[in-house]
Amino acid sequence: WLKIESGNPTGSFKDRMAISVIGNALTRGDLTEKQTVIEYTGGSRGSALAFACASAGINFMAIFSDAFSDLKRRTMEAFGAEVITVSSHGRGITPELIQEMKAICAHKVKALDGFYADQFGSKDVVLGYEPMGTEIAGQIDQKVDLFCASVGTGGALMGTLSGLNASGLFPKTVALEPLQSPLSASSCPAHACTLAIMSSTASGLETSHRKGFASFSGSAARASSSPSRSAIATCHPSEMSSLVVARPIPRAAPVTITVLVNVLLP
Repeated sequence: WLKIESGNPTGSFKDRMAISVIGNALTRGDLTEKQTVIEYTGGSRGSALAFACASAGINFMAIFSDAFSDLKRRTMEAFGAEVITVSSHGRGITPELIQEMKAICAHKVKALDGFYADQFGSKDVVLGYEPMGTEIAGQIDQKVDLFCASVGTGGALMGTLSGLNASGLFPKTVALEPLQSPLSASSCPAHACTLAIMSSTASGLETSHRKGFASFSGSAARASSSPSRSAIATCHPSEMSSLVVARPIPRAAPVTITVLVNVLLP
C-alpha cells in the first residue's frame, strides 16, 4: 500500500506539520495574529508554513538561501511570505551556511518579537503527523507488518508510527535516508541510501543498521537490500490512486507493507 500525500495544498505531507505548529501555537497563546512566524528553511517546510500562515492571516518570514531550489522561494512568496535569501557564495549547502541561516533567524525572532516555528524541536511537528497513522489504520482493514518512510528530521515517520501505535498497530519500520545523514554516517554502503531497520516499541525505537539502497528511477520506486537485492516494495505511478493502492508482493508468507510518499501524478 502507498499513502499518497501529494494532494495537499503544497503537494507535501509537510502541510500537516505546518497546520499543527501554527494551529497549536495559536490555541495555546504562544502565537498571536500580530506576530510574524519566522523559520530558516530549504523551502519544503517553508512552503508549508507559508501556506499555513496565509490561511491563518499571519505574516511569515523565511530565512532561505540560493543554494536551494528557486522554485521553493517562488512558492513561499506566492503564499505571501517574506523571503530573505542568504548567499551560498557558490559553495552549495554547507554547515557554515546553515549556521548563518540559523543565526539570522534567531536575530530576526528577537528583533521583531517573532514566533520561531522550530521545525527541528517543536513537539507539534510530530503531533501533526499522527493523523496519517490513524488514517492508514482506518483504510487498511488488516495488520500492517512493515512501514516505510524517508526521513529528514524523522518527524513524519515518528508521528505516523505514533498514530499507528495508537490504533493498535505495531509494524516493523524502515527509515530511508541519504547516505550523508547522521544516522547512517557510520556505515558505508556503495548505494544511494542506507536502510535502518527499526522495531517500534511503546517507549520508542530499537534500531539496527544493515547495508541497502533505495532508488527512485523514472516511474518506479524500489527498495532493495544487499546482498540479494530482492525487492521489498515496487509500485508504478499508473497503479496509484489519489490515496492508497495495493500491489502484490511475492513472498512465502503474506505481509502488508505501507509506504509513505509524496508523489505528483500525471
